[in-house]
Amino acid sequence: MESDRPVETKYLLMDIASNIHKGMMKDAVNGKGIDRHLWGMKIIYQKEFDGDLPNLYQDPAYSKALYHKVSSSNVPGGTIWGGFGNVVPDGYGVCYVLKKERIDVTICTEKSCPITSSPNFGEQLANAMREMASVLKEIKKLYASKL
Repeated sequence: MESDRPVETKYLLMDIASNIHKGMMKDAVNGKGIDRHLWGMKIIYQKEFDGDLPNLYQDPAYSKALYHKVSSSNVPGGTIWGGFGNVVPDGYGVCYVLKKERIDVTICTEKSCPITSSPNFGEQLANAMREMASVLKEIKKLYASKL
């Protein structure tokens, strides 16, 4: 986030992003994630038919839409026993566990990729989390004083 924006604006943007994310997660859980449907149809087509895939799957836009530079997964429970690997060579795999007082994170990248860095990604992620925590604390103080 830009540090020169008012805390109220930062909070509003965080709230909007959070609500959009929750909606997308709900859609995915309810089978409305378009990438899953397209992937499923591709698998069925490959099992049932010989020959080239339909044009949709050969379109560069399809490949680009499925090129996930950051792939993440929440691990239910309490302990990370491994990691969640990157799904593209120049991407990041992020595995995390939400705990009461902290978030445990494992970040994976390809050692051979010169443009990715797990330590740098982790540092930027930690900075973003600290800034979000700061915004939430400031908003809480601001609204507590208005009550």
